[in-house]
Amino acid sequence: MLSYRGEELSGKSGIYAFVNKLNGKQYIGSSKNLYERMLHHLSGVKSNLALQQAFNKYGKENFQFVIYAYAPNTLPHITDLETLFMSYFPFEQLYNFAPTALSMQGYKHTEDTTAKMTARLLKPEYQPMFRKTHLAEARKLISKSGQLNPMFGKTHTLNIKLLMSNRKGTAVSLYNKN
Repeated sequence: MLSYRGEELSGKSGIYAFVNKLNGKQYIGSSKNLYERMLHHLSGVKSNLALQQAFNKYGKENFQFVIYAYAPNTLPHITDLETLFMSYFPFEQLYNFAPTALSMQGYKHTEDTTAKMTARLLKPEYQPMFRKTHLAEARKLISKSGQLNPMFGKTHTLNIKLLMSNRKGTAVSLYNKN
């Protein structure tokens, strides 16, 4: 297992995979920011549904994050490279939904699709705080609006984001043969 800091991957683009250490099945993807994309998958934001279900079934600790290649994030080059890496494995061994990579960059959902997504998100069980409550002190802080809010106009630094991720998240190993 290779330890790393988020800034080592932040801003780097390339082809990555989450490999299930128990059965060898994997999800292969590409990103213009490998660190940010890894965090999205681990938090379940903008992630592959099959991969999320596998995280739930096997536990995130049983997955390894692998960088297959660093590559410039230019279309169609990066998606072609992602498809090439996907072709090295039997499709049944992938969590990917299609045998070829596609990019959503520049894609615009139809009005019908947007309406369906909005309707789904209106259901309480799909809300991130469903059946959860904040502590009293947290409620007091977030109830302040605008400039009274302690986080008004501020953003978390990469180090703070990494700290929060480490405290809330599950450790995954990063494999790099180089």
